Amino acid sequence: MTQPLHHIESILMKGHLSNRTAHFLEVALRSQVNMIIIGERGDAKLPLLALLGNQIPLSEKVIVLQDERALEIDRMMTPIWSATSREDKQKLIKAAISMNSNRILLSELRGGEVEDYIDGVMQHLQGSITTFVARDSEHTVDRLVNLMMNPTLPNSPAMENLIPSIVASFAELIIRVAGNESNWQVKELTEVTLGSKLEIIHRPIMVNEGEKENWNTEYPKFDIKRKKKRIKSKWFI
Repeated sequence: MTQPLHHIESILMKGHLSNRTAHFLEVALRSQVNMIIIGERGDAKLPLLALLGNQIPLSEKVIVLQDERALEIDRMMTPIWSATSREDKQKLIKAAISMNSNRILLSELRGGEVEDYIDGVMQHLQGSITTFVARDSEHTVDRLVNLMMNPTLPNSPAMENLIPSIVASFAELIIRVAGNESNWQVKELTEVTLGSKLEIIHRPIMVNEGEKENWNTEYPKFDIKRKKKRIKSKWFI
């Protein structure tokens, strides 16, 4: 058992996210929803990654893959691997898959490892979490699509349609944070889905406007994961 996320939030990180946001993220975490924590350069994304990582049930096998910036993970029996190059990240992602891990916590998704990470998450590592430099959910998907495009291969209409679909299926929940290490806040929660014509849909779930949070309480499409895991907690409080 883990301590409920909203208790951690109220005790250790008061003001960084609301109880309602913390509850939603706790349900997403237990449901193994894929999450990307985004923000501009300089925005503190790692504290939330560490907070979420420490709440993953101990019954799951988790691998932490960090770069030069250490993640404050105190979860028992959790290997922490360091990678300073693209090649190291690619090798370690594949190693995590071969070890039958349930999830990867990747400190930052950057470039050459994008394809390996997305493929690994889609095939074996549902519920993995990473950070990514982007200003909003649309920018996130656009950047990931561009990084997935192989410049050595000729572009084709099929690939131009397939890669955005893969990215949209992978990037289920995008969490935007803003602020430095001492005053960061969760500003937006956005669900990314594919429409009936394979168009990418960005659906805001929560927007923090400073004085209040605006919520869209329609259940997300990834609620199917909550039901599959038989989690009784609802998304909204």
